[in-house]
Amino acid sequence: MKKIGILFIFGINSLIAYDGFYAPYEEGTSHRVSQGYNGIVSHYGAGLAYAIDFAGNFDVYAPKDGVVAKIGKDSTKIKYCRDNPQYWHGSANYLAIKHDDGVYTYYYHLDSINVNIGDKVVRGKTVLGISGNTGCSTSNHLHFQFAKKASMSRSNSLKISFDDIGIPEKGKYYKSKNSPIVVLNSNLSIVDGAGSLIRTELLGTGTEDEKNCQWGCYRDEADMQSHTRPSTVSFQWKATNSCKKLKIGILASEAYRKKYNTWINPHSPLKVKIYRKKWSDDVVTEAFKTTLPKTVDYVSGWNNIIITSQEPLSKVQEIIAECTENDDGKDVTMLDDETLIDLPLNYKYGGQSSIIRGSNSTYNDQKDGIYQDMAIGLSDNKAMTLFQWQTSSNCNSLLLKSGTYTDGYSATLNGVSMKGWAEKNWADNKCNKKLPCTLKNSSTDGKSHFYIIKVKTNANALDGNRISAVCTQ
Repeated sequence: MKKIGILFIFGINSLIAYDGFYAPYEEGTSHRVSQGYNGIVSHYGAGLAYAIDFAGNFDVYAPKDGVVAKIGKDSTKIKYCRDNPQYWHGSANYLAIKHDDGVYTYYYHLDSINVNIGDKVVRGKTVLGISGNTGCSTSNHLHFQFAKKASMSRSNSLKISFDDIGIPEKGKYYKSKNSPIVVLNSNLSIVDGAGSLIRTELLGTGTEDEKNCQWGCYRDEADMQSHTRPSTVSFQWKATNSCKKLKIGILASEAYRKKYNTWINPHSPLKVKIYRKKWSDDVVTEAFKTTLPKTVDYVSGWNNIIITSQEPLSKVQEIIAECTENDDGKDVTMLDDETLIDLPLNYKYGGQSSIIRGSNSTYNDQKDGIYQDMAIGLSDNKAMTLFQWQTSSNCNSLLLKSGTYTDGYSATLNGVSMKGWAEKNWADNKCNKKLPCTLKNSSTDGKSHFYIIKVKTNANALDGNRISAVCTQ
């Protein structure tokens, strides 16, 4: 059973639904690129950095929500800059904003600055200052730059593209609202798919239940798509004595599966980072770099396994996870402590749950993972949680709550999105950004269908750090 999808946070022309960056000026206005062909601006003797210069004297707006991290003021004149080219890159009135996905944006040559360090800024509403001619500048303009760390050095600069138009070119004009910005070489990852192994006790029983419940029970697939950024998929895993290890790799062809009786192709290596956390933990407790295929060892109970490609992919990679007793014996490189806490995602990963149903009453009588489930919400942080949902005749609607199954509380969210496993686009604002709410099966053919539901939370928004989902009629 194949599940694929792309999280399109770029290209949605709505300041409400779109979760990325816009150009740093008033919505609907246009400004000309005076430097920045192929996203590169030269700074005389200071070398090259990915950046754009927008010509003119205009109000500079926050391109995305964030917090002011740096402010600098400099009265240096152009003559001094020309006489001392090594100084060129570090001059001018400027400020930097840190955004919730870890990316920084920088703004140089400002005539005035309207914010202070620590101020929260809102995309399209907060005026940061006015573009100008301060520092090493020969005309009124805004130097606009992305960085992956709190430094606008060449090594930290990030190349960008306008989603509707492409790489910025000198002489072209860009409208703020109509041209969402894609950060091309950011380390942030795009969430593509999810899988579950939640009925692992059926493995090896030789029963009709085992035959009917392979996908989503003790074997599942999630597809990594090709993007300009790394891709992430996650698996929910109920580890039991019958499933002490989880083998993860690239899905083998049907011919290979029949010949060698394995779903995983050992000849298709892929460099990834694997993160693991217990369902009840707020943060990842283990992470390592490795090459697929790879076996993850047994940890009792419910686990979340998150897999991120170490670099952008040139083609779709079908990732499969299945129970196994065989270890591959490969060494792994552990990641540092900072990476263990912060996954390369726009939001902290709160976990994943599943509602995977079947026709046999033996396991339909079990509640968690069958017709109701919970996911961690990380109430102290903005978090993202995923639900897998298999519809059935007695589960055509799904009630999302903040808190427990029985005592749901009202909560304001950053958004709820849903897509079918075979769909590429996520449909936003299903719940009008509020819980509780009910999602409905969009299909009317009477068949069972599979969906992935993505819930983004505000910090301190949830009761008991939980989001619950319950089947309704």
